[in-house]
Amino acid sequence: MPKTAALLNVSIPLQQQEGVDEQFYSSDGPVLYVFFGLIATGKSTLARAWAQRRGLAHYNSDVVRKELAGLAVTAKSRDEEGRGIYTPEFTLRTYDELRRRAANELRQGRSVVLDASYHDRDQRQRLVELAVSLEVGLHFVLCQCSDEVKKQRLARRAQDPAAVSDGRWEIYLRQRQKYQPPTEQPASRLTTIDTDRPVPKLLAELSRRLP
Repeated sequence: MPKTAALLNVSIPLQQQEGVDEQFYSSDGPVLYVFFGLIATGKSTLARAWAQRRGLAHYNSDVVRKELAGLAVTAKSRDEEGRGIYTPEFTLRTYDELRRRAANELRQGRSVVLDASYHDRDQRQRLVELAVSLEVGLHFVLCQCSDEVKKQRLARRAQDPAAVSDGRWEIYLRQRQKYQPPTEQPASRLTTIDTDRPVPKLLAELSRRLP
C-alpha cells in the first residue's frame, strides 16, 4: 500500500496507516524526527541539541519563515497572528518548505529534524503521508512544560537580541486555544517529554526512547 500511494501521490487514511507502523516507522533507515509543541515549550532548544548529537540537519519554522520573507533570522517582527508573515497563507508556505527540505534529506538517505509548533492535525498528517510515501521512520516528540516555565522563557527571550522566535505570551494564549492534541498519533510514533529539566538529561531520555 505505501509504495502504491507514493506512486500515485495520494493520501492514506489514518485508519489504514496503523498496519504500516511497524514496517515503516521502526526501520533502520532514515528517520523524520518532528519536535513540536506550543510556544516556549523548549522544542527548538531540544531539537537543535538532538540534531547536533546525531549530526543531522535541523529545520526550524521561525528561521525558515524569515528566510522566505527575506528577513534576517534575528529580525524582530511585531506582526500579530494572522498578519504580515504570520498570515495563514504564509504559515502554510513555511510548513510546505519545511516538508520539502525534510523530503530532500530523507531521499538522500539522511535522517532529519523538523522543529515547529505543528498544533494542527492536518499539518501533522502531511508529515505522516510524507513518511509513508518515502517508507522512512517517523517520530513525533511533543515538548511540554508548565505555564510558569513558559513565562520565564518568554521573558528571557524578549531580552535576547539573538533570539529567533517572535513568540509572546499573548500569542501563546491564542495558540493554546487553537491547539489540537495529537490524539491521532499512535504511541509507536509519539514521545511526550517534560522539558523543565537540563538538556543533557532530556537528550539521555530521548536516546533511550528513540531510534
